[in-house]
Amino acid sequence: VSVDVTQPTSGTSTNLTGDLTSSLGNSGTATAALAVTGATAPTFVKAFVPATIVQGEVSTLTFTIDNAAAAVEASALAFSDTFPSGMTIASTPGATTTCSSGSLNAAAGTNMFSYSGGTVSSGASCQVSVNVTATSVQTYANTSGDLTSSLGNSGTASASLSVTASTAPGFSGRYTPPSIPQGGISRLTLTIDNSGASISAGSLGFTVNLPSGVTVDNSPRKIGPTSLPDASSTCNGSVTAVGGSTSVSLSGGTVAA
Repeated sequence: VSVDVTQPTSGTSTNLTGDLTSSLGNSGTATAALAVTGATAPTFVKAFVPATIVQGEVSTLTFTIDNAAAAVEASALAFSDTFPSGMTIASTPGATTTCSSGSLNAAAGTNMFSYSGGTVSSGASCQVSVNVTATSVQTYANTSGDLTSSLGNSGTASASLSVTASTAPGFSGRYTPPSIPQGGISRLTLTIDNSGASISAGSLGFTVNLPSGVTVDNSPRKIGPTSLPDASSTCNGSVTAVGGSTSVSLSGGTVAA
């Protein structure tokens, strides 16, 4: 007589039967011992996708918990990850998991992420993901804390995110109107275009030397009690445009991404 049995916990189980009786009498009992070895803890790895971003862009950090080698589920999954300085959870954290249940802690702008209370089935794997960003040009080497579960300690997971420099803002100028009579007035507009970047550009600065014979208009306009040349900026910072001078400059400006 044969039957399949299983044991969800490790250890040795000794089985003692009742007596075997038959028409020929009592055969007594039978004993057998079953040794059950503990299942290995799930493997734990992580990856940034993409692994290289431009300053201010977003990469998805995914942790994979693989329980394929075990015949029992791993419950009470828990780990945390503190990011290197300069790396943070993105403004849209997008924290998700394919593990059963569990609690995700992922606040935008912070440098720490955690997951606890999850379960992965036997012979299966699951993932935990969060969006991250970084603004400094460098390679961020990131190692998580240990993954622990009902099957033991899986250790840490490591991966690196490389951040490359954003392109410099575009810079162009135009006169409006482009043609004037002698002594007429044209407006010079200098445009700083940062639309191709994912981060703001600060410390903007430039000096424009006007062509020979061209000067900043000397007709003042009033701002409160102060008379100033007709110069303006949407870039913050300090604009220098003195009436009658031959140059225009900006310092300390900023432009958003």
